[in-house]
Order: sequence, then structure tokens, then C-alpha cells
Amino acid sequence: MKKILGFLILLVSLPGWAATSTTSARGEGFGNTADLAVGNALVEAVRQAGGVTVALDPTFRREIHEFVMQQKGDAVVWESQTTSVPEPQVPTLGNVKSYKIVSVERQDEKLWRAVVEAEVLVHKSVLGDRTNLPSIAVETFASAKTHFNLNKSKVLADSVLPRLRADLIDALTQSGRFRVLDRDFNAAIARENAVLQGTLDPVEKTKQARELGADMIVVGLVEDFSVGTGKRAFYGAKFSDFRPRFRVRYRVIETATREVVWSSTFVYEGPEDLLRERYIEIERDYPNEPEQYAYAVYPDIARAISGEIIDTLYPVQIINVESAEAVYVSQGSGRMAPGDTFYVHRRGKTIKDPDTGFDVKLETESLAKLEVVRAGQGFGIAKVIEGEAGALQNGDILRRAVAVMPEKNLPPRRETPGSSDKPMQW
Repeated sequence: MKKILGFLILLVSLPGWAATSTTSARGEGFGNTADLAVGNALVEAVRQAGGVTVALDPTFRREIHEFVMQQKGDAVVWESQTTSVPEPQVPTLGNVKSYKIVSVERQDEKLWRAVVEAEVLVHKSVLGDRTNLPSIAVETFASAKTHFNLNKSKVLADSVLPRLRADLIDALTQSGRFRVLDRDFNAAIARENAVLQGTLDPVEKTKQARELGADMIVVGLVEDFSVGTGKRAFYGAKFSDFRPRFRVRYRVIETATREVVWSSTFVYEGPEDLLRERYIEIERDYPNEPEQYAYAVYPDIARAISGEIIDTLYPVQIINVESAEAVYVSQGSGRMAPGDTFYVHRRGKTIKDPDTGFDVKLETESLAKLEVVRAGQGFGIAKVIEGEAGALQNGDILRRAVAVMPEKNLPPRRETPGSSDKPMQW
């Protein structure tokens, strides 16, 4: 029976704005018909240009007739049997723009050989080749509470947590260290794909987007969040406590293995004087929108969490030291903001962990402390506020300094017996 091989050229690329280029490839294929040999040669050409995946579709089958020799007494008879097997289908990761048949020739009674030269479309992102970067998706964090108390108002947790996810996506994207996948606009992407499917232009067809799977996913649980709900007392004086209370437990999970790549509990600590300024503006400009109190601190929280995630793979590094007032560092916006401070460390030797056998990269004590003065796209500029610029080198790594709550908003401390070094007078 005539053998039929079905192969499907899948269109795998970046979203609709992705660019394409062509590459030449020569393929050789075999089959029991001339057409099948040419088709297999095209598959081989595309495989050379971009890879190929072979799969078996159990719903697409072909019949096989075979003769089986049976021993019946002293006689040997041949019996015909019919069965079916899954037909191999070969989705190829690419698209053929044009091809030329170099040769088609019969090898024997059952086999043909074909050689083709094809121009294969290769997908090229306008951002350059970023396939070496891991992809990551961010899920909206869950909450241990249904409501957050934000400056005496109760706000639904589900109404404000999506904004934290959006800020975290912004921070990870601006770091330039991940391919961040956005699942919010699947419907719009599907509509665009439907338009692309309606054209026969192979260049346009290569823009067909596919739903990408993430290498890693970020999930979390907000355990506590409130703003301006407490009162502090100091030697009898009571005043409003504007410090936000935010604690989240989050994980970064590798989707293929479900292994937890990074896990941490993040507690937000912001300078109270800065927060008071933000809250005064909110009370003036958004008196009836208590969710703005959450939005005021979310960017700080997103940068800090994304920084912890990124540090597991890509710590911030010094890339150029011009002076004590201009130390250039990697990553930039999304990873840092003006006013952020970092300690500088130098990589030391690498040793083996005696228990796991993994490499442990040692770091020196802090060499200097930097304050960010500008955060650009892909880089930042900092100044030295502790230490000497001459002690810094390209490749030194930065670790975020722990925020310290200033005390200048506290009432002056009342002198009491024993509060100074002077002898007590009885």
C-alpha cells in the first residue's frame, strides 16, 4: 500500500513585531515516492537551520499489510495480516520561503532520493538574540487576609495586589536579565494570530506567535500589609505611625523540575520621612482613593524583591569607575533608584562545599558604600559615600544595604537619671 507521510511546518517565533531573516540550507531526503523524498529533504533543510522535533500522532495512522509464515502440520502457508501504526509527523521549527530541487533519483524499486536547496526563514527579535536569557512569569501574589488596612480604610486585597505584580514585572523587565512573559493579553495575541493565519505570505506567517512556557515562575503570599494604622508612644507622647507593615513570603520555582530556585521572606523597611511626604501628597491629591497608599510603596517593594531574585543569577557589578562621584554599575532602572545604597564586595576564591560538592564563591568584606544618583536603561551611576573610589575595580559586585529607619521624626529623648555618663546625684 502506498505510504503517506504527513509533515507540518509549525510557525514558531516571537510576537507579531518580530523580524525575520533567511538562511540557506541544503537537505537530503528519502522516501518511497519522489514527492515524499522531496518533503523529507525540506524537513532536513529546516532542521539544519533551526531544529526539528519528531512526534507520533496516534490519531493519524496508516495501514500496513504483511505476510506471516505459519507452520500447519507438515505444510508451510503464508497468511496476510493487516494492522495500523501511528504515522510519524514532523513539526519543524521554521518555515521555508523558497526552495530549489537539485536532484531526484530512484535508488531502487522502493526508495527515492532527493536533494534540495532551501531558503529558510529564521526568526530574529528586534531586541537582538535573547535566547540565552531565562524566561520568567510572575503570578499575582495571594494574601493571608481579605482586606488591607490602609490609613484607616479597608481595601480589598484582590483589588490592589495585581498592581504589585505589574510593578514586579516592570522591575524584572527593566533589569534586562530575564525574558519576562506577560500572560495578560492572550486574547489580543490570539486575534493577531488569526489575522496572520489569513495570509499566504510566508514572511508574515513566520510572525505567528506561540504561547511560550516560562523557565521559572514567581509565586508569593502576602502575610501582612497595613499603612498608618498604629500609634507610637514615646515617654508619654503619642503620634501616628506612618511606617507600612509589609511582609511577603515568595518563591521562584523552576517549572520543568518544580524545584525551588529561590525562597525568601521579604519585609519592607522604608525611610519614614520619605513615606510621610508621599502620604501627605496622597491625602491632598487622592483623598478618596486609599489604594494609593499601597501603590506608593509597591515600586520600592518590587525593586527589592526583583533584586533578590536577580542576585541569585546576576548580581549588580561595577562596570566603570570614573571618579568618586561617577561609578557606573550594571542593570540600572528596575533594579535600583536614586537614593538606594549598596555595599561593594570583591569576589574571592571558589571552594567546594564538603556536603554537596557544589562550588561556593567567596566574597570579601565591604570595600565601600555607594549611593545611586541615576538609574538609566541597563546601567546606573553611583557615588562613593564610604570608602575610597581608588579601591574599586570593574567586576566588583554590589549588595543592597539594609534600610535603616531614621529617628529624626521621634520626639527628643527626655533626660533621666542614669541617661548620661555623669555620676548619679542622690
